Amino acid sequence: MQYIICLFYNEDIFNANNIEPPKTWDELQVVCEKLKAAGIKPFQVGEKSNFRFGHLSNCILYNTYGVDAADKLADGSMKYDGKEMMDVYTKISDMNEKGYFGDDILSTDYALEKSTFTSGGSAMIWGLNSDVMGTLAASDVGFKVGVTAMPYGNESFKSETQGGVNNVWHVSTMNKSQEEIDASVYWVKWMTSDQSLSDYTKVIPNIFGREFDLDTDDPLMKEVLDIYGTMTKMKSDVQSYDDRTYLLDTVRNALQGIALGNSPEQCADEIITQIKSNE
Repeated sequence: MQYIICLFYNEDIFNANNIEPPKTWDELQVVCEKLKAAGIKPFQVGEKSNFRFGHLSNCILYNTYGVDAADKLADGSMKYDGKEMMDVYTKISDMNEKGYFGDDILSTDYALEKSTFTSGGSAMIWGLNSDVMGTLAASDVGFKVGVTAMPYGNESFKSETQGGVNNVWHVSTMNKSQEEIDASVYWVKWMTSDQSLSDYTKVIPNIFGREFDLDTDDPLMKEVLDIYGTMTKMKSDVQSYDDRTYLLDTVRNALQGIALGNSPEQCADEIITQIKSNE
């Protein structure tokens, strides 16, 4: 299965406040300020689940400096305390200081973040299409939900974002009989058949890694597919392309510190200190 991180929003709240979905990072700030002025939480981020700022930082980096930034960070030509990453930390820090991310975000996990959105307690949420839409499908949502691409920081990279493959099937032949192997192959073929994928999508709207005639009347799913189709480059977590496997947790933990009030400089210092200690 494929995924893309999108920005989902409460259309009823947006319409009532004459707000258009933000396309750029600057427009997102204007939207957040307008919502906050109206007494509405722009977001209720669940940063207790520390991948939340992690995913946000990926999207900011990719749609401001391009997905090639992941490779540059891995080979050292871009630094975790360089101007590009400092820009990412600063964008997140600024939103946190302005209260756009909600209340007690370190005491809020992603499950509570999603339930706050589906109950109308916040106006927006970013996340994997399958994850957010799966929650929407399982919830009694009393408002219309819209979706847009993650707001970009640089028009030159507006078609680059976090996305890709998040689930694949494997058939192991190790210590297996031919009968077991044949049965496994048969099962995988069935699970990836047109009928199976269509049935699955009706329960949890998703994007799949091959073309087939998707039978869906879900307008939100169609919008997600349209957004997916406009993207020219996508990559997963920035640190997934780095041999230094400890960096994923290191960066996420440092970003979590921003929720505690740490500065962008402190965030960068924490990451660089960890890198140096592992050299």
